[in-house]
Amino acid sequence: MNHIAEKVRKLRESFQLTPVEFGKRIGMPSTHLIKIEKGEVIPDVDSLKFMSIVLNIDISYFDDEPNSNQKIELVDRQCLYDLTVDGKPITNFEREYIVRQIRLLREMKVGRLHE
Repeated sequence: MNHIAEKVRKLRESFQLTPVEFGKRIGMPSTHLIKIEKGEVIPDVDSLKFMSIVLNIDISYFDDEPNSNQKIELVDRQCLYDLTVDGKPITNFEREYIVRQIRLLREMKVGRLHE
């Protein structure tokens, strides 16, 4: 098993999710995720980058250090504020989506002057 396969599996296990649940969270078919975890497929950099954004971990978690004891920092798992839209509380999925969109927006602005 390659180190990325091991790290993806450990990451999924840290969220206590099945491959199907984890795949839905990161927007990847579970069959592809299982192949990654078995080391049959190596994910491209864009997939790892997207996974790190969605899960709010540093991309360096996937670095080439197979024995690294890096901790996965899970931030934003609980929102500080209860948000509502149209009088209904937003779901955890919606919160994660909002955070993901903000991160993508901020990433697009890298290198630009602050607005």
